[in-house]
Amino acid sequence: MFRRVAWALLLTASPGLAFAQPPAAAEAVSGEWQAAVTVNGLEIPFRFEIAAAKASLIASFFNGERKISSTSSETRDDHWRFKFDQYAATLDLTFSEGALTGEYRRGARVNYPFKASRTTAPAAVGTAGIGSIDGTWIVQAKSNKGETAWRFIARHDKGQVVASILRVDGDTGTLTGSFRDGRWVLSHFSGARPLLLEVFPQDDGTLKLRQNGKTELVAARDTDARAKEIGTPTDPAHHTSVADAAEPFKFSFPDLTGRIVSNSDATFAGKVVLVNISGSWCPNCHDEAPSSRRCTRNIAAADSRS
Repeated sequence: MFRRVAWALLLTASPGLAFAQPPAAAEAVSGEWQAAVTVNGLEIPFRFEIAAAKASLIASFFNGERKISSTSSETRDDHWRFKFDQYAATLDLTFSEGALTGEYRRGARVNYPFKASRTTAPAAVGTAGIGSIDGTWIVQAKSNKGETAWRFIARHDKGQVVASILRVDGDTGTLTGSFRDGRWVLSHFSGARPLLLEVFPQDDGTLKLRQNGKTELVAARDTDARAKEIGTPTDPAHHTSVADAAEPFKFSFPDLTGRIVSNSDATFAGKVVLVNISGSWCPNCHDEAPSSRRCTRNIAAADSRS
């Protein structure tokens, strides 16, 4: 039986710094918030949370129900700085008059104004007579990766919609929202992939999708004959390949201690090696990380039994 070993990139987090102000100030910002970042002049709303943890605060974005949490925090008076090492990002916030304002930064690439107010119960919106968008839709597309179609998958849940657009290189993250002013308004921001998606049901049974207030696309149900006219989503397995599948994958990099690890190490001799490559700039890599960790644990357990 093959023995297997899995290597994973681990992110370390420094502990949060002690509060410089009374605990009451931390309590004032703790809880759930309705937040928004401004991207190219457009506000992208999303769910946000701050929670107290011993002598620090933890800020969390959401991708569906999965939290993407800060790895450390600093505070001074009414100002907080949260670090998200997994994104190489920082969130600077100021609390004033019951609201949060600040800026989210990911290196030199991203600089988003941020604001948040306390979450309130969404107003009940009647959806009687509105066509359901539940199910799988084929969306027209024209990407620089050669795609002509994407999949849009939506699910109704108590007057809300949970959805995502699937592309050859990943997805948009979990979009959530409700019906208002004649269209479904869905959005996502988990520290990456800011997106505002407006979905307009059409009288002919198709959908019009508007991305970030600009790009408009047409979608048809995957069971509708018009879906074939739109196109067929690209199969990721056929999109990416290697020059020679028989050629061993060669790698060499420093581990967390600085020791160089390579495919020629004696540690790997006679074993199957699983290599998972990711980056802080890749949101779908972050989505995959929990599954990768479970896979690593399962392989290690199988390896110990073999």
